[in-house]
This record gives sequence, C-alpha cells and structure tokens, in this order.
Amino acid sequence: VAYYWVAMLGNRNDAPDSCCEDFRSGCGEGRATSGFNLYEQDCYRALYDAVLDRGMIMGLLGVGVVVVELVTMLLAYKIREITNEEVKKEKKRQERKSKRYANPYE
Repeated sequence: VAYYWVAMLGNRNDAPDSCCEDFRSGCGEGRATSGFNLYEQDCYRALYDAVLDRGMIMGLLGVGVVVVELVTMLLAYKIREITNEEVKKEKKRQERKSKRYANPYE
C-alpha cells in the first residue's frame, strides 16, 4: 500500500493521511505496513490508470477544441473580409454621390 512512503522516504510506519479511506488528521500513523483502512492503490498509479483508460476520449476532446478554434478563426477572418468590402463599397458610393452633387462653380 504505502510501502514506497516507508521504504524510500523513511517515514517509520506512518502512511500519508490522504491514503486513509476514512480521511482525518493523523489517520495514517502506524498503518503503512498493516494496510488497515488504507487505499490499495497510490494516487499516482490511480491517475496513471485513469489517463490510460480515458486517453482516447481526452485526445479526441483536445482535437475537437482545436477544430473549433480553427473554425472560429476562419469565420472571424471571413467576417472581417466581408466588412472591409462593404466599407470600400460605401466609400465609393459616397465619392460618386459627392461628385454628382458637387458645385461646378467651386
């Protein structure tokens, strides 16, 4: 259970409190080798297994986010392009209109 904690870190027979099933302060004291009310698997291994089990889903979600971002960028570019064209057309209309009603005596 928490043998690494004892052997490598030299914490006597104490397990981290986070290893206890009934988590409370000091619950891991003297329980590292007995395994009494301790989780069977350490947190690193549990996280590692969870990532392996759900790796495909996590990868697909990441790809999905990238695709959404790219589509959003392309749409923003296209909207900007359309807006610029409309502004140019409006400027040309204003120029023609001002030439049409220009004072010939100026």
